[in-house]
Amino acid sequence: MTRQRRVVVGRLWFQAGSPVTATLGTAGGAVGGSSVLVEVRDADGTAVISTPTTGNAHADLHGSAVRSGWHQVAVTGTDTPDSGLPFTLAVTYTSTQHLGEP
Repeated sequence: MTRQRRVVVGRLWFQAGSPVTATLGTAGGAVGGSSVLVEVRDADGTAVISTPTTGNAHADLHGSAVRSGWHQVAVTGTDTPDSGLPFTLAVTYTSTQHLGEP
């Protein structure tokens, strides 16, 4: 049976067309058959980044924001240890000069 746990890491305001980089680090990498899915999605659910990683202690993931606005950043662990899988996630992006709906 596959076990999954999803954690919403945060929300960020991106500028349309700007590059987005997510850098994932796990303590010792994924173990056994476990994997980590990193997702960055806009308000409509369109994926800017949606990339699973397996067995890596470090992964650089790249995408581009389709539209300006709020984007949700989430991480989903699959078949991770019961004790959890510590991770770090850094997201680099460009915001608009002013906050507000386009």
